[in-house]
Amino acid sequence: MFCRKCGAQIPDDSIFCMHCGEQQGYQATAEDCDKTNVETEIPEQSTCCLTLEEQNQMANEVLKWGILGAAFAENICFLGIPFSAKAKRLAAEYEFCNCQKSAKVTVGKILGKVGYIVSLVATIVLAAYLTIYISLYFGIFALILGSSL
Repeated sequence: MFCRKCGAQIPDDSIFCMHCGEQQGYQATAEDCDKTNVETEIPEQSTCCLTLEEQNQMANEVLKWGILGAAFAENICFLGIPFSAKAKRLAAEYEFCNCQKSAKVTVGKILGKVGYIVSLVATIVLAAYLTIYISLYFGIFALILGSSL
């Protein structure tokens, strides 16, 4: 066989030219195409460390805490944050265990994220309103006290 680039004579089974270093490419032989040499097994993926019952129970927990986080997000916003955070943490643990995908976990994770964001925004807005209300209340109280002295 001769090199494609420099034309030097090289052994027939060469993948690279010994003179210029050009890759010659792999040329399959009849022996390489033998079906017995081909690996037909699919590499084993890492399996879940939980049993099916534990997976189902954990998926239910993620969904439950996600629903609670989203439900309390607007009404009682300070409870929405820990509930949503728990849903997100449980979903992360479920995914860490390499368990099969579950719609319950996906929905619970999404509800947890939405509940967390809404709770955080609602808490900030509530704190701003309370600050303004308290400032006005004490301002009016100070005016009343100041005018009566």
